Amino acid sequence: FPVTIGLCSGYRPSMMHDLYDIFKIHRRLFQFSHLEEDIEGDRILWTHAGVTNSWYGELLMDVRHENYRFRGLFEEILNREHRIDEVLNLALEVNLDLIYNVDQDSGGIDLNASPIWVRPETLMKDPILMYDQVVGHTPMKDIEVRLSKFETVYFIDTQEYGNKSVLILP
Repeated sequence: FPVTIGLCSGYRPSMMHDLYDIFKIHRRLFQFSHLEEDIEGDRILWTHAGVTNSWYGELLMDVRHENYRFRGLFEEILNREHRIDEVLNLALEVNLDLIYNVDQDSGGIDLNASPIWVRPETLMKDPILMYDQVVGHTPMKDIEVRLSKFETVYFIDTQEYGNKSVLILP
């Protein structure tokens, strides 16, 4: 993990060294995304803040660029039947700049804001197609379930400021 020191919401300088050591030692236990598929083929993508179709399209364009240094690694995944979580997790592993993409002025309301920063209103305007999503990031009073044309997004960050409810999916 690269150490980037800066000010952002939730940043606690006093915890940096302890958390850095924990994440570095146990890096393989942490994933950027997780995908579940049920027997009917429904897919649920778990990320921190959600994946927009615009951001994911930009990611695919970037990693397929002829001059991108990790293009071969991504081609191995993209040239076979792959899972989106493999692509997202590899993007974090190679430290792709796009992972940290956030618009400076708005804090995640741009359609190209990353799965670390995107806000619920933006995610609902342009969710990645054919995936239901479970996300945290934005504190909610209660779990919220929002529907787009074909996708469902569950906003589950209720622990600190909400009623501490828990999402249980069948």
